[in-house]
Amino acid sequence: MEVAIKGAGAEKGKTKDDDKVWGWVGLAEQIRRAMEVKPTPEYEKQYLDASYNAADCWHKYAIAQSTDANRKKMLASGFKSIKGTAAMMPSLGGANPGSNSTACIASSSRRCSIWA
Repeated sequence: MEVAIKGAGAEKGKTKDDDKVWGWVGLAEQIRRAMEVKPTPEYEKQYLDASYNAADCWHKYAIAQSTDANRKKMLASGFKSIKGTAAMMPSLGGANPGSNSTACIASSSRRCSIWA
């Protein structure tokens, strides 16, 4: 699951060719960079898809953990991923601290805390 999230760099003993496997986080980062140069609706959709899949993988990875401490760690990483996406996308309210998305993130945090 870590490779799906972080790419092949998450594996021990990686080779130079492993840098070509980005994972969802790496893919979102590459698309974010492309959006900075040339923002398009297609890049925005791809960025949101990659970011969603990264957070979804963190959640699934958390559920698969055998200890509460590991579950908390994985859920915190997923939450950080969601907050980063919201901050990057003004259309999601990330640039406005009082927006609905900020309230949604706070609400999600409280809901996640039952697992944390």
